[in-house]
Amino acid sequence: MNRRYSKIQTCGVLLLSALLVTGANLSVRAQTAVSAAQPATPSAAATTAAPASATAPTASAAPAPAASDIVSMAAPPRAEMIHRTLYAIYDKQDNHDLAMAELDELIRLKPSDAVFPFAYGNVLMKDQKWPDAIARFQAATKLDPTFSNAYCGIGDCQMKLKEFSDAIDSYTLASRNAKAGQNFTSKVAIARQYQERKQQEDDYNAAVKKLSAPKSAPKAGAKKKT
Repeated sequence: MNRRYSKIQTCGVLLLSALLVTGANLSVRAQTAVSAAQPATPSAAATTAAPASATAPTASAAPAPAASDIVSMAAPPRAEMIHRTLYAIYDKQDNHDLAMAELDELIRLKPSDAVFPFAYGNVLMKDQKWPDAIARFQAATKLDPTFSNAYCGIGDCQMKLKEFSDAIDSYTLASRNAKAGQNFTSKVAIARQYQERKQQEDDYNAAVKKLSAPKSAPKAGAKKKT
């Protein structure tokens, strides 16, 4: 386990190092473009008096931007790739807070992609935040009404909340939209079994409560039957 985490951390360090190099190049290009756009207005005397090395800014003098700034400066496809990579690293490390932060950025970049809210729901399920996970899965199904795995995720959370009737409906939707190789009929059957068992327990508890309820006392002055 430690060896796997060390490999993941090494990959993260290499990735951030590459990002820093990219950011430095972006900073140098930006400074070059700004310098080229500014008009040259110094006098001839000042030009001859000052050495060339003192007037021309060097690329090495520019500080490298932070890693977070590099991502924001990157083009959308490159930024998406970076956030996907960081999300994968944090998810494998079970660092759920940072993983969700990366998913927030991915949702911001591609709000119409149902994959990212679905992945968000999976992370919330690991934290046993069932209602929040359901909301994320539902967001995925709104973006893609045929997202069978998202319907299944909703059903799994509803089973944890003992909402078995709703889970049956969710698993049924998953079955209707199942892709090749997917089969959710067993989940539908299990949810029905739990629902029947819950109904039996509810009926039994209601009957016991009725039998144990105190009988009403006879009214004062009422004549007894002979």
